[in-house]
Amino acid sequence: MLMTRVMASALVIVVCTSTKGITQESVSELKKRIELLEAKVQLLERSISMIFTELDKGTTSNLAGSGPSNATKMAETTKPAVNDLSDPFRVGVTWAGEVSVRNARGNLKTKWAISISERDGDRFGGGLVVGMPDGEIIETPVSGTAPSNGDGLVVMETPLIGRAKSFARGRLQNGEIALTVKATSKLGEEVVGSATLRPKN
Repeated sequence: MLMTRVMASALVIVVCTSTKGITQESVSELKKRIELLEAKVQLLERSISMIFTELDKGTTSNLAGSGPSNATKMAETTKPAVNDLSDPFRVGVTWAGEVSVRNARGNLKTKWAISISERDGDRFGGGLVVGMPDGEIIETPVSGTAPSNGDGLVVMETPLIGRAKSFARGRLQNGEIALTVKATSKLGEEVVGSATLRPKN
């Protein structure tokens, strides 16, 4: 019995000593790894600091440049001011004139008046008033594109309301718009014709 207890005690001592050696070796390895990681972190911090320094220099250089970017300059030159008097389709202008059209029943003449209420670059929006030969007045929204300065292509159309829709395409030249008109009446009849519009104000 005594011999058994002595052998058991000896076994415990051997196991504890072996575990302590393994633990000390593991701690040493962990310390080395931690030191290596700390060195890598310091290197990364320096690299990041250098990158931010370069970025700051680039931003300062751009801010100290000669003016706005090319994109900003292009936007400023292609988008006229709403109240630019050189813009023939500026807000507040009304284009009016006579439209000669032809349908299945023959030829007739109507009167158009287009009032501009929106302008964004070459795009415009507003209202179209059509005076029919029988005295009927038709009002509808209209939108399209037109040059902001000088002569050029003009395109406009009305939304589809029921079966009625109008489309016109032509050219602004010397203060007049010559248009070719294609439309569908509220009864679904196809109408084609031409128009000459001039600014009223």
